[in-house]
Amino acid sequence: MSFDIHYCLAAPATGDLPDGEVRGWADQFPQFTRRPIDDGSVEYWYENEDTDVSFALTQEAGHKPPGGDDEVRAPLPPPYRYTGWHGNLNYCRPSFFAYEAMPVLADFAARFGLTIFDRQEFDDGRNGLMTVPHAPLLVSSWREHNQRAVDALFDHYKKHEAEGVPSLPILDEAWLTSIWRHNFHRDAIQAAHGADAFVMRISLVTGVGDEALHSAILWGEGMPIILPRTDGILLVDVDRSFFGRKPKSKYYFISTENALPFLEKHMRDYDRDRGLYFLEDAPGTSLVSTFKRITASSIASDVTVPVKIIKFGQGTDAAPRTSRGMDPGMRVIVTDPDYGGHA
Repeated sequence: MSFDIHYCLAAPATGDLPDGEVRGWADQFPQFTRRPIDDGSVEYWYENEDTDVSFALTQEAGHKPPGGDDEVRAPLPPPYRYTGWHGNLNYCRPSFFAYEAMPVLADFAARFGLTIFDRQEFDDGRNGLMTVPHAPLLVSSWREHNQRAVDALFDHYKKHEAEGVPSLPILDEAWLTSIWRHNFHRDAIQAAHGADAFVMRISLVTGVGDEALHSAILWGEGMPIILPRTDGILLVDVDRSFFGRKPKSKYYFISTENALPFLEKHMRDYDRDRGLYFLEDAPGTSLVSTFKRITASSIASDVTVPVKIIKFGQGTDAAPRTSRGMDPGMRVIVTDPDYGGHA
């Protein structure tokens, strides 16, 4: 299931966008990779390793909408015609996927003077045309149809209980969005600070067999770091005992509350508004040796071991409307009320 927008032009324009100009536009977003397709189509695949956001911008060969005329082509009012360009973002994702994707897709339309056709809006009885690209309207449309997709998924499983409950964590939007803002701006924060310290990315983690998800940073041993506020810290214990084999890593999750006694004397405020701290660390410091003792000891992890790092795209913040208050087993509770409370 996915959200699709199509780019249109008023006749007699052909929709042939100069390849060099499209490449030049895409170059301003380092997350884009250009992928030629065998049938002559071209896909610009956007993937942000910091935020896990991904989506596609594709030119179909022959200016055809994807899927064939019968499936996708809708009657456009004169004088509009399809260009073959379209954007695609999957459903059952956090809202911040749309916050990041839609400004880029709207910018493409603005750069090349294209009109956006929102097929989802057309199917709802509206004309779906957006002559002036407006990212917030696209975000609103995606959120509504993302909600419908989540509802449909859970409705299906309620009707077919033998198939179980879908493995789709439902998370708090404010909590997820605060994490996304940090990860999205991580490069800018890094550039502003320079090479003196590394700005940590926030990840989602869970213990095997444990439904709860937690925010965490992966500890960068022996270097100064800019530390965002998270539920905890991931420590890595690398087992190199098997000669000739790839080393095995085990993650230990230490809650922020339990880690603070070790961290406080090394911390100072960096950006209070963003909840960032500067943590002075270097090889040979007491902090490094302390954490080495923790991972080497029998101290139990705060989260069931082994701990897994979860992709943000594996969950959503659209709680199924048909199951609210009915089946808590369908929902995953987040742990930090300061990030917006419980899902």
